[in-house]
Amino acid sequence: MNHCNDFPPEAIEVLDHLRPAIRISPFSGLSMMHSLTPVSHPVASKGDSLDPALWQDGGTQLTFYRSGRDAITASLRALGLSTSDVVSIITTSGGPYVSSCVTRAIEAICKTSRELEPNTAAILLIHEFGFPAELPERARKLGVPIIEDCAYAFGTRLRSKRVGSIGDFVIYSLPKSLPIPFGGMLVSRGPVHRKLPSNPLSKAAHDFLSTYMRQTYPHWEGWNELRRENWWHFAKTCSAFGLTPYFDMTNDVIPGVCLLRLPASSNGPAMKARCQNAGIECTEYYGQNGFYFPVHQCLTAYDKAYILNNLLHSEDTEPL
Repeated sequence: MNHCNDFPPEAIEVLDHLRPAIRISPFSGLSMMHSLTPVSHPVASKGDSLDPALWQDGGTQLTFYRSGRDAITASLRALGLSTSDVVSIITTSGGPYVSSCVTRAIEAICKTSRELEPNTAAILLIHEFGFPAELPERARKLGVPIIEDCAYAFGTRLRSKRVGSIGDFVIYSLPKSLPIPFGGMLVSRGPVHRKLPSNPLSKAAHDFLSTYMRQTYPHWEGWNELRRENWWHFAKTCSAFGLTPYFDMTNDVIPGVCLLRLPASSNGPAMKARCQNAGIECTEYYGQNGFYFPVHQCLTAYDKAYILNNLLHSEDTEPL
């Protein structure tokens, strides 16, 4: 569909008090309940969607938390790290930006570094925005525990293996991929129950997450494909305005956001302000000359037209 002609201008330039909220997360009350409707595929057999081995090669334990941040904290506590230890962070891009949610969780327990240090006690490998990161050989040779941050990489695979295949711990943030209002997941190799801190989740919350994931499991393949279709829609449309994909899209990638590289003429802060004022969750990829916004499977044709109108039809972008 052509983003300029799908809807009249009055439908896109909405009244101030009716601005939508389009988040990076697919969650809304409607989307959560709609995803629980019956599907034509067989219901996942017990263990399919929650089998630790599905989420991590050799995984044996899966624990739910309220958020991905809580899961990060739990992994560091399980490793027994202290203030003198360093967690070295490696990302897909190698750029300077790391979410403050991640760094604050780590720095409440120990130090962070973007380099391998003499006192590196663990490595956090972040698969940025669903695009897989490679672990350098020099990092592998350190022999320290590896925590894979798959918060945005729910369905991504690397060389035909699901990301999470090399970590001692793997972190997932469920609302980034599923239409659900909370939930972090920590998958680990070997029995670590005695090492994990107490889980603040109530039994009812744990049971809800477990049930929800089992019941929505048949949707996941279709949801992943919709994310890829939305990514291509945004990438192709925005390319005419000089906003090009930041990472190459391969067959194994399920994008967590649409991350585009801004042309030199773009005003990133102004673009961010315009889109956020319109109710679109987005931000700059700081220090990397990038910009990202929602790409999730619950976006409607109107949502996509609305995003593109605010992203492209401004003083900050001009067609090539």
